Parts: sequence; C-alpha cells; structure tokens
Amino acid sequence: MCSVCTKELIIPLVAAILGIALPMLIGIIQRIDDKYQSTRLIRLFVKERWTISFLVALITSIILLFYSLLAPANKNDFGCLNPFIDDSVAILLYIVCFCLIVCLFMVCWLIYIYHDPIKLQERLLHSTISMEKRNAWLEFFVTMLKKNNSMVLRKAYQAFYEWAVDMQKGKTNQMVEYSSDFYDGILAINETLCEQNKKAITIANGSDFITILLDKMEGTIIDPKTFRVIWICLSQQLFYNRQEWVMSYWIAAHQYYLFNLQKYYENQKETDSKGNPILITYEQVRIRDLARKEFFDFHIALGGLLLYKKEYDLLKQIIYYSNSQPPQYILIPGRFAEIYLLYMDLLSFSPIYYYESKYPFLNLQAGIKNESIIKGWIRKYLILLMLRLYTVVETYSTHNSFSLPGIPQKLMDKQGWLNNIPIIKHSLENEPIDEWAVQILPLEKSDINDTRKKLLLLVDEVESKLNESIRRQIEDQELSNDEILSFHKIASTIVDGNISQLTKLFSKTIDENYNDYETAGRLREVEPSEIFSDEKTMSYVNFKESLSYRLINGVRYNFLRTFLLQKKLKKYRVFAEDIEEAFQRLGYDKEKHIILGFHVNWLSIFKEGCSKVDDLLYKTSSGLELYNIQGDNSLDFINSIVIVDKQNLPGLYFLEPDQLAIDKYGLKCTDQKYKIYLSEIKLNTNPDLLSEVLNRGIYTEEELRKSVLICGELNMHTRWKKNTPIVLIRVLYQYRDNGNDNLSEIKPFSKD
Repeated sequence: MCSVCTKELIIPLVAAILGIALPMLIGIIQRIDDKYQSTRLIRLFVKERWTISFLVALITSIILLFYSLLAPANKNDFGCLNPFIDDSVAILLYIVCFCLIVCLFMVCWLIYIYHDPIKLQERLLHSTISMEKRNAWLEFFVTMLKKNNSMVLRKAYQAFYEWAVDMQKGKTNQMVEYSSDFYDGILAINETLCEQNKKAITIANGSDFITILLDKMEGTIIDPKTFRVIWICLSQQLFYNRQEWVMSYWIAAHQYYLFNLQKYYENQKETDSKGNPILITYEQVRIRDLARKEFFDFHIALGGLLLYKKEYDLLKQIIYYSNSQPPQYILIPGRFAEIYLLYMDLLSFSPIYYYESKYPFLNLQAGIKNESIIKGWIRKYLILLMLRLYTVVETYSTHNSFSLPGIPQKLMDKQGWLNNIPIIKHSLENEPIDEWAVQILPLEKSDINDTRKKLLLLVDEVESKLNESIRRQIEDQELSNDEILSFHKIASTIVDGNISQLTKLFSKTIDENYNDYETAGRLREVEPSEIFSDEKTMSYVNFKESLSYRLINGVRYNFLRTFLLQKKLKKYRVFAEDIEEAFQRLGYDKEKHIILGFHVNWLSIFKEGCSKVDDLLYKTSSGLELYNIQGDNSLDFINSIVIVDKQNLPGLYFLEPDQLAIDKYGLKCTDQKYKIYLSEIKLNTNPDLLSEVLNRGIYTEEELRKSVLICGELNMHTRWKKNTPIVLIRVLYQYRDNGNDNLSEIKPFSKD
C-alpha cells in the first residue's frame, strides 16, 4: 500500500518540484545578477542555509526514489517492527518530501527578500557581518547609488558611518588604519557618485563619504593610508569636474583642523571623549604636532595639484575661504615666514618618491621625473601664497604678514637655506607666474610684477641675515675638544701605519761618521675652522685623514730623497724580465745584501716563483727576499729597486721640534713614540698669525677670520753612513717604457 502511495504521490510531487524549483533557482540567480550586478550576492544566495537545505532535500528524495525501486525485500523477522522496516524507504520519502516542501517555501521567502532591496540590506547588515557579506553589501550599495534608491541609501549611509565609528572606538590619540574593504568601498562609492549625472537625494554632497574619515568624535589620528584614499577620492572628483565637492571637502577639513586638531600645550587641561578631565602630557603634544603637520602638508600638496590641473576658480575660492569674522584662513599659511619655511622644507632632503608615493598626480606619466614635477608644482603654489599676502587685509595690528623667518640655530641648516635661496629667487624672477596668478588673485599683471620685486627684497634680506649669522657663528664658536682629539688620534694611527714598517727595516743605530738628513714632515694648513667645531655648514668626510696624510707625505718625500743624494749611487735601467740576471751581475749575496723595491710589482717580475709573506716582504722560490716600500711619483721614485749592504742601511731618529716653532704655534706632543706635535689655532683669536698669513696674499681677512691654522711637526731625521755604495735599478716594462736598458754595464759590488 505504501509502495503504491509512493508511486502515486511522492514521485509526481518530487518531479513537479524538480521541474519547477531548479529553473526557478536558475532564474533568481540571473535576476540577482541583473538587478544588483553583484556576483557576491549570487554566491551569498547560493550559500544561504535554506537554499542548501532545499537542494540537499531534493537530491536525497531523488536518491530514495531510485532506491525504492531497487530495494530488496526484507527476509528477516523483526517481529512487530516488520511493518516499519518493510515500509522504511517510503516513510523516509514522506519525511524528506515534507522537508523539501518546507525548504521550498523558505526559498521562496528568500527570493522575496533578495528582490526587495530594503529587506535584503537588513538581512546583510543583521548581526555579525562577515567579510563576504560586507563586500556583497558594498556592491549592493554601489548599485543602489546608481539607481538612487533613497529608502536604501539612507540606511546604507548610516550603516557605513557606524562601521567607521566602530573601527574608531576606543582609539583616542591613536593612528587608525581602516580595513582594506572599507577603503575600497569609499573609493568605489566616490567613483560612482562622480559618474552620476544626477546627485543622490539622500547624500548632501559627494564628499560626505570622504569626511567620514575625518574623525570628529573619538579624536583618532589619520593614518597615511587614509590620507592616500582621501587624495585619490579628491583626484576622482577633479577628473569628473566635481569642483563643488572638493570645495565641500575643503570646508569640512577647515572645520576639522580648527576644532578637532587644536594645538596642544604641555600641562594643558582638556576633557576626553567621555567628559573626564585630563592633563596634556609632552608625548601627547608631540603626537598632536605631528598630526597637525601631516594634515597641513596634505592640503599644501592639494594646492599644488589644483594649480597643476589649472583649477583657478576653485583655487580662488579655497585660498580666500573663511567661516569666521575676522577671517581665519586655517589651512592657508598667512605669513611670509611660514611660507618660506615650507619652501625650504620642500627643497631639503627627502626620500626618493616621497611625494609621488603619498600624493601622486594620477595622470602624470613622466617616470623618474614625477617626484621633481610634483615638488615643482607645490613650490609654485607656495609662490602663489606669497603673492596672496599682498591681497589680504591684516585684521590685527600686532600681526605682521611680512615678518622674516627665524634663522636656524645649526650651521648646517643655515647653509642649507643659503644654498636654496637661488632657487626661490629664480622662481620669483624668471618663472611666468603672472600667467596664472592673475586668474586667481585680485591683481593686475603690473601689480603682480611689483609684488614679485617686493618678495625678492624680502628674500635678499633673509640671505643677508643668513650670511651675517653664519659668519658670526663661525668666528665666535669655539673649537671642539672632541674634534681635535679625534684628529690627533687619526694622525697618530696613520703615522704609525706608514712609519712602523720603516722603523723595523731601518732601525740601525748610527752614532759616528754619518750624514744627517732632516726628513721631517710639516703642516701649516689654513682650513675652515668649522672642521674642528661641533657646528658645520657641510660634512667634511675624511678631511682629518687627508690632513694626516699631508704630514706623512712630506716625511716620505724627504726620506726617499736621501737615497738619491748618496754620492756612491749607481743607476741602471733594466727590463723586468732581466731583473734576475741583473742581480747575478751585481754579485748579489742574500746574506750580505738587501733588496728594496719602491712601488715594484714583484709578482709580475718573478711570476709563479714569488709569494707574498706580508705587506712588506716577498720571497722567491730561489730564496730571494724582496722588500716592497711605497714610492713617490713626485720624485719619480717608483718601479725602482735599491740594493745596498745590510750594514749600510740608514737609521731613523725622531727628535723634538725646534723650540721656536713650538712656542710660535703652540705645538703639543700628541704621540711620544714618533714625537708628533700638533696644534689648531683659530686665526680670529691670534692677530699676529692672522697678519702673517694675510701677508701671503692668498686669503682675504674675512676668510681668515673663519679659518683655523693647522700646524704639525713630525721631526724625523735619517742618518746614512758616509760613502755608502748603493745601486738603483729602474725597472722597465716592454710595452710602456721607451729607450734602451744598460744591463751590460752593470758591475759587481766587489769592484766598487
């Protein structure tokens, strides 16, 4: 009986549902896509609990129907359960069929909800919203904007605002980075609003969604990513010629900066968002100052963008906008000093692509030049603001719009300003400013030219003050003990590195029958005094090392020259490949003689048969010991080999400098080992030395008053035994040196 009922009732019912429901589901999916243009809403509908339940019930009923046709008869005896077991498939079919009908009605209810935008929005925003639902709702929101569905948009805008407030909650004085889908939603909605010919009824103006990002409740700090989104939104509005929306944003930003980004002062009393009294700390002052600067700089860059896009009418509204009496131009610098500081900051060092990454001009396609182009337009905007000062009536007698900026304290900053002044002068003198300034400012071309001349006079005055301040600071500042000590340590290290090898090699004690040569090194250098001061106008990299090498180079020159002054000096010219034969002709005895190479490449002469022992010594496979000493180009003492008896090597002596020099230059011993004496004298404080140096006619008095005389003495003496036989071989190279060698003229030492 149940089997018959199943065939007569269940099969037609399931077949009818299968024939109606599946086309209906396909149709509703198509309808959702047509109505909302959202693939996410289609996925949400398919993933709905009742949709999945309906499909599961339908598939289950079909499987059970096929199973009922093939199910074997029950051959076991379960007693009173036999009727239920025999009809179990039919009973399951009835249950599944009932569930199928319930699910069908619920799916129909879902279809109704998805066709009603108001109910659909309520469903999407109900309880906790997943990321998928949020993105689907944003696509739905954009579609409703296009259709201008006021009933939906009113609730949607409120939900969007609450979403932002929820992310801002409890983050006072903290930087808030909103979720990526929130940013994407802002950009998509702004783009849609810009594209529409008709304004959405429920939205007061197109910038309402941008101003959501200006938190006026919790007092959060705007994140750099938020600034970038605002920038892109404003660029979109300019692209679609929605200048009135940009102006609406400017008004909102003006109020936000005035009332929500007020300047803090340490120990100032304020109230938090809950009305509780608080005392402002130093850290809060620092954070607020950074937030104010970032917000202000953003709108300065926006001015550059408007000028680049030739939005002259919009600029005219912006730079003269005020909502108070007397007028306050909150986001427009109102003093020459402020604008000048902004200009100098713009010219100072900043990371590559700083402005291009933060405030890009979206249709600018100049590649690596983008950054400099953006900065250039911002500088033009600042010039415009300078010209604007002459069109604004000062409302307070104590307010001077043309007061000069304060001079920086550090010499490096002063010099930076001085280096940048030609750039601002060039902008004021040569750039065709009047072409666009006359369309923005209430000035005639002749007035603009006069104004430019007045600004140039102000810049000249700043330049004059900078030069005077730099001159006075350099003359007055004391030399730094740390800088002087650093120079002395560097000098000792460099002298030791260059002389220590020579003292090991030429350590003979020669007390009688010798020629004494003064091979001292001396420094009498006039250099800027700031080298040894804490404050500098520039970086003096490796300057102390350079001074130290000047001292050691004098010693090296004089020392090497003593080799050429020996009376029993014999000179030969030998090609590199014949050097070994030359040694044999000389009768070289490795026990008796020593080979000194001055800037000689031993490895190229002896090739595989030579190895380096250390920086001073090389050895050949045949047992030759070859020394390598730095030569001197000015003496033409390079690629030269000296052979001398080991017993006749000179000795080096380090003596005290002359007492007159010590007294005159205030020399002090900084290294006892080598008797290094150094001093640094500010010529501004020593009139006698200043006059002496001035008489040389190389420097002006003004230059010398900002200079230091660096004095150094390394009083090394070289003693040679008299009548010392010495052989000097100049190494020739086949493809470089001209002339013939005289290898055949070499005589043994024994014949000297």
